[in-house]
Amino acid sequence: MERTVWPVVLAGSAMALAPAAEAQSRDPAQLLLRADANGDGRVTREEFTAGKARLFDRLDRNRDGALDSSDRGRRGLLRRRSGERIRQLIDAMDEDGIGKVERHEFVHGRARVFDMADGNRDGVVDREELAAFRKRAEERRHQR
Repeated sequence: MERTVWPVVLAGSAMALAPAAEAQSRDPAQLLLRADANGDGRVTREEFTAGKARLFDRLDRNRDGALDSSDRGRRGLLRRRSGERIRQLIDAMDEDGIGKVERHEFVHGRARVFDMADGNRDGVVDREELAAFRKRAEERRHQR
């Protein structure tokens, strides 16, 4: 079964940073932009992987090295929404079927956002590729 990971990763990020993630969930390119560690407008696969590691660390609220229902928000609506997002994340990324997403699965698993954006497959997403990716994502969102 093919898994759609990037929307789930983006949805998961909303649990960590509500206002900033709201924009990120509407624009998957934000995940790439946040990974641009040196600010040169280009994102290497290594920068993207490091960005996923930082995101995992923010999402792993209880610091047990895995994402599961215990990592959801702590209050009201945020708690319900983040619980749904955690379930989606587990469904999409739990490679060993143990009911949680371990750090290595999250950080080193397939990088669909990066792969979708890296149009020429050179291991770097440049400004032009990022703009094209953003446009495709926007078109896709309007088709739903």
